[in-house]
This record gives sequence, C-alpha cells and structure tokens, in this order.
Amino acid sequence: MVIDKIRSHHNNDPIEIIGIILDNGFEVSKGLVYSIDDTTVLKRIPLYCDPIEAVARVNNVVPGFIKYYEVKSDTQIDLYLTRYKGIHPRPNSGITDKQHALKVLDACINFVKKAKPNTHNDFSGGNILLDGEHIHFIDLDQLFNDYKDTISVKEYYFSMNWLHRYMEFTEFEKIWSNHF
Repeated sequence: MVIDKIRSHHNNDPIEIIGIILDNGFEVSKGLVYSIDDTTVLKRIPLYCDPIEAVARVNNVVPGFIKYYEVKSDTQIDLYLTRYKGIHPRPNSGITDKQHALKVLDACINFVKKAKPNTHNDFSGGNILLDGEHIHFIDLDQLFNDYKDTISVKEYYFSMNWLHRYMEFTEFEKIWSNHF
C-alpha cells in the first residue's frame, strides 16, 4: 500500500513523499504546486508538447520563470518555477482603487500581446500576484502547453473577478476592444 511506503520512507521530505504517491499510480490532471524554498516552487502538470520548446516559449514571455524542469513521463512534467512574493487580487482586496485596477488590466493586456500567437486567458485573481509596483502572472500552463483557443471578451471580463468592483463590462469591453 502507498501509505506503508510513505510511513517507511527514510525522511519526511514532502517532494519525496509526493513522488512516492505519484509513482504508485496516482495521476495529476490539473497541476500540483509545492513550495521548495523562498525562491522556487515545484509544479507538476500534464505534458502535451515538446518540453524544450515549451520552456523557451514561457521564458520568452516571462524571462527566467521556469528555472529548470524534469520530464516525469510521456504525459507529466515537473517545472521548477520562480516563486514570487505578493498578494492575489480578489474582489474585495489586493486592488487599492480604480487606477490600480486599470494598471493590472493593462498588464494583462500587455501579457496577451506578448504571448501571441499563443493564448493565455486565465487572469483570475489566483493567477496574479501583486507586489508593490510589480505584477506577476504565475499560472502559465496554457502558454506552456501551446494553448491556441481564444475566449470572448465577456469571458475575459468574468474571469477577472477582481476587476468587477471598479469597472462594468461595457467599459472593459471598450478598453479590451481597443487592443484586440
């Protein structure tokens, strides 16, 4: 049993324990994230493309985001990512005022432009970190796996729930449409 293997393991290193769990038939379908230290997180995700091209694609948009990687199988990869500090924008926290919301929205728009021809369309608060003047995008699986599907302007707006307090859809649509 997996639990016996975990109990008899020589230490309590969470990465090694996760390895035991995954090596014994459990799969990760969405992604597993674990903090390694103050500067690095480990994320195990499904692998749908060439890893060398994928790492280059992500690091071209966000230089140095993927520090290194290990292909675990034909369908899974471990990414060792830069760990950013900050807070997630939420509907009632993280964003200080409308100007701040517009600054974060502008960063999202610039990210989409920089990622083209690939798509990144998940700008929910959990995928963004705000650290003073710095805005970090931290869930780049779509970009990594060469995602090309696009979503509607309305879908972009609804995914940005942190923005709704400061902006109605009609204003967002006008801003977004000026860029795309």
